[in-house]
Amino acid sequence: VSVGATPLHSRLSHTFHRFGLSRAAYRSYRDAGSKRLVQQTLHPATNDPVVPDLVFSLDLATSGRSSTSSRPLAVLNPMSLYDGATHPSADPEGNARYLVALEEAAKSLALKGYDIPLFSTQERIDSAAVDRVRAAVRRVLEDVGGELSIEWPTSAEEIANTLASADLVLGTRFHAILIAL
Repeated sequence: VSVGATPLHSRLSHTFHRFGLSRAAYRSYRDAGSKRLVQQTLHPATNDPVVPDLVFSLDLATSGRSSTSSRPLAVLNPMSLYDGATHPSADPEGNARYLVALEEAAKSLALKGYDIPLFSTQERIDSAAVDRVRAAVRRVLEDVGGELSIEWPTSAEEIANTLASADLVLGTRFHAILIAL
């Protein structure tokens, strides 16, 4: 669904992609250029629709700051990265380095006067990372009179509203970064 395409340089890649596209019950492309490339190189996509990526179909005109806090907001998007349970590449040391860096960034922002909403679009997968960052930052925010909240948006519009309310976004997941732009 809403696949983007880039040129493939390997014969094996062509074979796998051609096979997968020919077996798919439904195909759509995120832009006309991707559809054209697939048509020219892999599969006759004549009746396949062009459906923009979710982020490009959002109505961002209705998004805006929803916080009542007078403090600036730094929205953080923790994710379970290299944890082995939810990420295909287990690297406990890499996961620990990532979480420590995120915790230190959050503490630094809290000390500079930011409230810290944590949010994730993947509650089932990212809850351990969110909990760890929350535990590390909670005490710092309490000491400086700041607020720590956790948001689990369930729609693209809720993600857009969360990010639009921010003065600063530290995103990890692709759509957190893309929608924040």
